[in-house]
Amino acid sequence: MDKAFAAALYADGDDGLDAGASHLAAAPEADAELRRRGEELVRRAWERGWQPADVVRMVRRAQADDPDQTPIAVLAAELITDETRRYGDTLPPRWRAQLDELAPEADPAAGSRPADRFSRATTTLTLYRLLLRLPPIEPVGPAPGTPLHIPS
Repeated sequence: MDKAFAAALYADGDDGLDAGASHLAAAPEADAELRRRGEELVRRAWERGWQPADVVRMVRRAQADDPDQTPIAVLAAELITDETRRYGDTLPPRWRAQLDELAPEADPAAGSRPADRFSRATTTLTLYRLLLRLPPIEPVGPAPGTPLHIPS
C-alpha cells in the first residue's frame, strides 16, 4: 500500500499513477485502508483552511479537461460526507449547508462509477493526488473538531 501511494501521489506524470493503481487493483484487502487514507487527506484539507464546497470546486476545476470528471467529483463528495459524519452536530451552519448541497452528489447511485478495480483505483489516486497538493488558504472559520475558544 505504501509503495502504491508513493508511486501515485508523490511522483509527477501518469506512470506513477498507473503503477500505484495496478498495485491497489491487485489488492482488494487494501480497500479499507485506501478509504481511511482518503478521509485523512480530506481532514488535512480542513486543517489547511478548505471547506467542503471549496474542495469539490477545486477538484472539478483541476479535472476540467477530463470529459468524464463525474466519478472523481462523486468520490470527493462521498469522502467529504463520510469524513464529516464523525463531527455529528458540532459542525457550523455554513458547513452543514455545504454538506446538504453535496448530499445528492455523494449518493453512490448518483454518479457513474468505473466498473473495474484498476479504473476505480486510478480515479481514487487521482483525487488523492489533488487533495495532497491543495495549498493552504486563509480559513473563514475553524476546522471541524477544533475546540472553540470562548472568551470568559
